[in-house]
Amino acid sequence: MLPLVGASGLAADAVTSPAFPVLIFASLCGAGAYLGYYHSIHVLGAARSMTIFNTYILWTLLFAALAARSLPDWHLVIGGVVVLLGIWVLESHPSAAPESTAKTEA
Repeated sequence: MLPLVGASGLAADAVTSPAFPVLIFASLCGAGAYLGYYHSIHVLGAARSMTIFNTYILWTLLFAALAARSLPDWHLVIGGVVVLLGIWVLESHPSAAPESTAKTEA
């Protein structure tokens, strides 16, 4: 598509940019996270895997705070607490979560 719109140099600029290795690393981390998520669906079932996967919000807050060396906004902290409470409710009260559709062997 880039040659069709006259932006062939854009790809070369992107690949030679100092930010390119960071983008590759971030892409690999994202791919690894989703592979782990789908594996956890297979092992734990969809409901429990989703509650665990939703902790990415908390990890994002932590890594953003470490990278920016600043505390997150209070809105983000409240959102993180709400996510933690939701995970706690679903994990401590299994009847609140839908039954897993994963088939188990007898």
